[in-house]
Amino acid sequence: MNILIKTAILALVILLVVIGFNTASYQSPLIADARVAAIEVDIDQAVDNMQKAIGYRTVSYERGAVTNGEQFTQFIEFLEESYPAVHQHTQRTIISDYSLLFKWQGKSPELQPVLLTGHYDVVPVIPGTEDKWESAPFSGELKNGYIYGRGAMDDKSAIIAMMESAEALLSRGFQPQRTIYFSFGHDEEVSGLSGAGEIVKHLKKSGVQFAWSLDEGSFVMEGLLPVDKPVAMINVAEKGYVSIDIVATGAGGHSSMPPKKTAVGKLAEAIVKIQESPFSGGLSGISGEMMDQLGPYLPFSQRILMSNRWLFGSIVERGLSSSPAMNASMRTTIAPTMLSASPKENVLPIEARATINLRLHPRDTPESVEQHFNNVLEGFDDVTVKVLHGNNASPVASSTSAGFQSLAASVRAVFGDVIIVPGITVAATDSRHYVSVSDNAYRFNPMQVGTEDIAGFHGTNERVSVENLGKAVQFYQSVISNQ
Repeated sequence: MNILIKTAILALVILLVVIGFNTASYQSPLIADARVAAIEVDIDQAVDNMQKAIGYRTVSYERGAVTNGEQFTQFIEFLEESYPAVHQHTQRTIISDYSLLFKWQGKSPELQPVLLTGHYDVVPVIPGTEDKWESAPFSGELKNGYIYGRGAMDDKSAIIAMMESAEALLSRGFQPQRTIYFSFGHDEEVSGLSGAGEIVKHLKKSGVQFAWSLDEGSFVMEGLLPVDKPVAMINVAEKGYVSIDIVATGAGGHSSMPPKKTAVGKLAEAIVKIQESPFSGGLSGISGEMMDQLGPYLPFSQRILMSNRWLFGSIVERGLSSSPAMNASMRTTIAPTMLSASPKENVLPIEARATINLRLHPRDTPESVEQHFNNVLEGFDDVTVKVLHGNNASPVASSTSAGFQSLAASVRAVFGDVIIVPGITVAATDSRHYVSVSDNAYRFNPMQVGTEDIAGFHGTNERVSVENLGKAVQFYQSVISNQ
């Protein structure tokens, strides 16, 4: 018995030593330094051009059709008038009438080029919500240090920041070592097929393959994670997308004499069962890398758990899954979004249908999702699963490449002492097209935001601060001048 007790005590001591060592040695990797181009940002000019950009109602309404082409054409003319050096010293190609591709030739053509990309189409303002805006949605009004309007964050600010930085550098005779491309899509909000999709076809015909690309994605986030410093999340992948119909059938007739289970009842049970059967998660891959970078800055008790996931992994995962944002980064998400059944309140439907939208983690595919649903619904009579459309998650870019390190260094140069982590974009961007011509595709918006700023995305009171616009210009100057 004494031997057993001594053995147990020894094992406990060893366990505590291992936990303590892992916690004490938990550190994020070093990020190389980057310089910021010694050019003062003309913030008044940037603000003025940002306000003008918002004024163009470049709204995407439906896939494959531009119904207000004059606004898109006028936006292109506005860029040409506002940024003469860019248009004089780069090669511009117009794709599909409205998308733009600029080539800025570098000094060393043997180096792989890089791509900086954005889009200038915007989502509609929901009818009837115009009076809820602090400023008119397309006014571009400057108010209390913020520029208001649709596209202020998504994504005209990126285009203005890129153009401001390039114009300033070109006006001073700067030429990067590496060739730089800018691409500005006109239909990202409705698939990007005519814009980014056609740009990619053009690039492939020209034999262009980028070392890395940068598109919209996450931000420098403040107050959104349990750490004392802002967190800059450079996304290294993008979740896939699939929509699935769950269809239940039943006897029709009058609602006064219903069967034991109607089509709607069967459908409701199926939806509940699906939501009670989430996809497997885990802190491996991207989410594991994210936690490795973030972990050293967590409170001590959480740092113990995070640095010893081999022991506390299930506890950590359960805790993180309670946050919708963290849950979305760890697994494929399930969101029932549309329902249809009877056309009349007193008629039993023969068919009831629910559409479920899923955002696919890189470990899942549309085929594996369909199989998962069929397995979950095995034994459900009169219920079928039908995949409508979908696409896989993107390839995962390297978080140790020279491209990632260059972006991280520019983030530090502009935003100071921030935590830099890799992440995953949960929504769709034009990067899903550019991955085929990029060795590594990254997604990051160089702006520092809180919850109120994020709430404006596709919603009411979309806005960008003057400070963020200036930092975005500095960021792109740093990225370009370090190529």
